[in-house]
Amino acid sequence: MQIFRLKIIDSTNNYAFDLLEKNQQPTPFIVIAEKQTAGRGKFDRRWYSPADKNLYLSIAFKPKQTPEDFSNFSTKFAGLVVDGLADMFHVKFTLKYPNDIYFNGKKLAGVLTETKVLNNKILVAVSGIGINVNADISNYPSDIKDIATGLGAILKHQPDLASIEKLVIDAASSLIS
Repeated sequence: MQIFRLKIIDSTNNYAFDLLEKNQQPTPFIVIAEKQTAGRGKFDRRWYSPADKNLYLSIAFKPKQTPEDFSNFSTKFAGLVVDGLADMFHVKFTLKYPNDIYFNGKKLAGVLTETKVLNNKILVAVSGIGINVNADISNYPSDIKDIATGLGAILKHQPDLASIEKLVIDAASSLIS
C-alpha cells in the first residue's frame, strides 16, 4: 500500500480525496502529514494539528459494503485503536461513541470517515484519524487545552510516533481487507 508523507497540508482527508478525484492513485493508499492547517472532525469541528508531534493519517479505500453496513466503520476503527493502544501502553482508554478516544474524560483522538456514494453504492471512503501523541497540550488553544490530552502526558514520556503509526495502519488494514 502506498504511503504519501507530507510536511504540511490542509487535511489528510482532503488530500486523499484530491488524489482520488484526479484518478492519480489506486486504492488503498495512506496519507500522513506532519502538520494540518485545516484538520477537522465530525460536524466540521476543527482538529488542532501542530507540527511534528502527533499522528495525522488518512486511508483511502473502496468498501464493498452498502452504506448502511458501512455506517459503523469509524466506531470499529476507533475501537481497534483503543484496544491497540491499551495493549501497547497498558493503559485503559475509552471509546466515546461513535468515533472518539478518551482518557480520564479528556479527548486523545478522533476518527472521521467520509464517503462518496452513488446509487446506494460507496464509490470510495476516506477514514482519517488524529491522535495527540507528543504535543504539549498546554500550548493548545484555550478552548481545547482543558479538554484534550496526549499520550506523552498520560505516559509521562514521549512514545515512539512510528510505533503508533504502525498500530493505526495495521488496524485500518485489518478492516479494509
